[in-house]
Amino acid sequence: MLQDANAWIHLGREKLRARNYSAALVFFDQALTLDPENADAWKERATALQKLGSIQEILSASNHTIAIALCERGQQLEEEGDYTEAIKKYDQALAVKPEFEQARQSRSKALKNLQSADFSSFVLLRPSSSSTLTNNSHQQSVYAEAEDFSRLGRYQEAIPYLNEAIKQQPDNHLAYDGRGNALRKLGRDEEAILDLNKAITLQPDYHLAYYHRGDIQRKLGRYREALSDFDKAIELQPRYHLAYNGRGNTYRDLGYYREALSDFDKAIELQPNDHLAYNNRGAAKRKLRLYKEAVDDFKQALRLSHNQNWRAWVNLGWTYFQDKKYPEHYRDAWRTWKEALFELKNLKKIHPQNPEYQRGCGELFWCRGKAQYRYELQHLKPNESWDKTDKSYELALKILTFEQFPVRHLEVWQDLIQDSQYLKRLDPDRVKQLLSEATDLLRRLLEETQSESAKISLSRKFASFNQMGVDVLVQKGETEEALKLAEKRKNTCLAWFQDGWSDEPTPSPKFPDIKKLLNLHTAAIYWHISPVAITTFILKQNQPLQVYSVLVTADDATYPTAARQLRDFENWVKDWKWNYQDYRAGKEKGNEEKLSTPEDKKPALKDHPWRKEMMAKLEELKNILNIPGIVPHLSDIPHLILIPHRDLHLLPLHDLFPEDFTITYLPSVQIGLDLQKSRVNPGQRLLNVENPQQDLRYATVESAAISLLYPDSTLPLKGQKATRIEVMTTMQTDEQLDVFHFTGHGEHDINQPLESSLLLTGEDKLTLRDIFQLDFSRYHLICLSACETALTSKQGLIDEFVGLVSGFLAKGAAYVISALWAVDEYSTALLMVRFYQYLQENMTPPSALKAAQKWLRTVTHTQLIQWYQDLAAEFEGKNSTIESYLNRQIKRLQKDSATINPDHPLYVHPYYWAGFTVTGKV
Repeated sequence: MLQDANAWIHLGREKLRARNYSAALVFFDQALTLDPENADAWKERATALQKLGSIQEILSASNHTIAIALCERGQQLEEEGDYTEAIKKYDQALAVKPEFEQARQSRSKALKNLQSADFSSFVLLRPSSSSTLTNNSHQQSVYAEAEDFSRLGRYQEAIPYLNEAIKQQPDNHLAYDGRGNALRKLGRDEEAILDLNKAITLQPDYHLAYYHRGDIQRKLGRYREALSDFDKAIELQPRYHLAYNGRGNTYRDLGYYREALSDFDKAIELQPNDHLAYNNRGAAKRKLRLYKEAVDDFKQALRLSHNQNWRAWVNLGWTYFQDKKYPEHYRDAWRTWKEALFELKNLKKIHPQNPEYQRGCGELFWCRGKAQYRYELQHLKPNESWDKTDKSYELALKILTFEQFPVRHLEVWQDLIQDSQYLKRLDPDRVKQLLSEATDLLRRLLEETQSESAKISLSRKFASFNQMGVDVLVQKGETEEALKLAEKRKNTCLAWFQDGWSDEPTPSPKFPDIKKLLNLHTAAIYWHISPVAITTFILKQNQPLQVYSVLVTADDATYPTAARQLRDFENWVKDWKWNYQDYRAGKEKGNEEKLSTPEDKKPALKDHPWRKEMMAKLEELKNILNIPGIVPHLSDIPHLILIPHRDLHLLPLHDLFPEDFTITYLPSVQIGLDLQKSRVNPGQRLLNVENPQQDLRYATVESAAISLLYPDSTLPLKGQKATRIEVMTTMQTDEQLDVFHFTGHGEHDINQPLESSLLLTGEDKLTLRDIFQLDFSRYHLICLSACETALTSKQGLIDEFVGLVSGFLAKGAAYVISALWAVDEYSTALLMVRFYQYLQENMTPPSALKAAQKWLRTVTHTQLIQWYQDLAAEFEGKNSTIESYLNRQIKRLQKDSATINPDHPLYVHPYYWAGFTVTGKV
């Protein structure tokens, strides 16, 4: 190969004359590889690019040519002894090409020759009319030097200059924003937010500070705050395309892919050559399964970035992998990533200092390992190809080092161990050793992390290390220790959100204490889900712990059954959530319909696949979880405790068991043991918070009917009176209250559980953070009616679920009634009123809910008319408005009698009743 740059330039010129511009470009790039500052090569390269029509690169090449010329002029001036003018030329070269290292080095040499100052304390001079620094120009130049380091990605070096700029000018919002952005790039997020807050305080209309802060909030999973910041950045600067990109990425993270597409479209409209926006839009389309359109966007991103956007390569490969229309989809993905590695190596030759090269190669090897594993998992084939996967992970770990990429390094470890258990089927002791090594690395990272919230986020992100530790104990036959470890994790997660981070171990019950939850008539089913297996613990008094797990040992010849069960469960949950979100979107659009129209009269909702296929889907889930195999172990048990894990918290597990059982849920054994100690009398005085958002027509009837059952002991808070302050104050100051009934809306925030909330009037909310500050030890019942407190995200739960229900119970409430999904408010009102009627018959909340659910799913048209008539009679002379409403409902039902079978159960479908659960005291 030619080693002379001029020879390559000569060959390139010949190709130019022959109008073979692509080949010419290759030769000029080769010349620049040998001599990166060759002015002739840069000039001729710009000519080739101009012929090819690449405007952006023409400008870049032209700038480089100009910078070289300015640098050469500076060197001439130095030779003439005019160091001051030489420095100005170097400044001009750096202004054109900030990353031009030769100009920076020449400038340093000129400064030393001039003996103006020591370079370590000298600052970058911008071209000016005078070489003498005034105080103001000194401040500006300090900031300019920091800017140059930031442009080069040398953020650690930029920070001292920014510190000095802030010291000299404490009201400089640009310096605070610059330091905040540098800290953001270094991963020091909490410090960065403090600086960006200061920048915004100093200059409230500075859009970049909002954008930078929004980017950090998104990274930390604080999506509400991120959206607010991006909204503000767009309001201040509607043509700032990066803010649309940031907001689009936030919507995509939340699963709002249509909204994300709209923002990415706008970003591309504003900046048609932004390869990042095309990559982001493609990622959103891939989530919507618009694979062909996604491929087009990724290819455009690669064209615009000259094949150097490694994220686009990663996404393009995964799109091929997921599009099952092509029989070669797996090989297409593999070939794509192989081509990407080749392209990135070319970039390395041209730009040896490119910081993205190492990250990109590591990510691509990681993708290859994950794809091989997923292919085998989907096809349930044996492990002939493990060596290929193993080497991909090893290369990813070697490139994405812990010192440079600690989080990514641990993520690769996570996948390596998980896949080892599936495909290589390592001995449990070997897996334990790998987990120990990974846990030690995680411990190091936590010790280096300053923020408590960041420690919690990292610990939850790598929950799988703990989860796979449970699997190892099960495989080794140490089942009691496995259950203790699973329980300890649950209690640790709750403690983090209730009390914050602690290095001290969280108290957790030993196995003999766990069994105190049981009696001769009560058993418990305790699930644990890891990235490797679903394990079911069956606990009965006076009997050894029974464990149902399909984990296999290393000498099994067949593919692990655990893989099939876990794969089927994960696919089931993904499909369930996808359909539910689509259903919710249609439900929200349906708000235009008359509020008086019950949902069973809205065919678009009633016929949606999530509703229409619910019974079949739940039957499928029953088989996946092997409920038929568990039930025979419970033949002599009438009362069953269900203790779910992760996504199981979001599903109606009680509906999978025979209706003979009276079922109570618990978030953990520890909460159940704590509640056993409480002595709360059945509810006598009711705090009734009614429809704070004033958008539920039937809430008035429900609240009024329930209040009628507590005639002299109901404290109502309706509509606008239900403020956060009023609700919290009333809850705690009225010592007679022991029942809290809430008719309204709730939301669970998976990324920020403490922000999960009950929606009150206006913008007010009662959050989980608030609940942890209150005492509910005298409350017999918390009833969250028509309140979707669980299934609100397409994201999977990687660690223990901590929601509103857990908060109320942890603070002493005996029972919580809640809903897993948004149910028709008409049928909900029927269920809730009937539930309270059964409570008045001295039933416990679990028995009352079971009876109310059975009544709702079996009540016929004729029986419902009679029930309404009985209820209307109760209101006679007490509430004319409700009495009149009930009579209208009676007439409506009677009118429908001509077209409806009078003996047909109106609400037999599980949609109406299976979503309600009771959690609490056993």
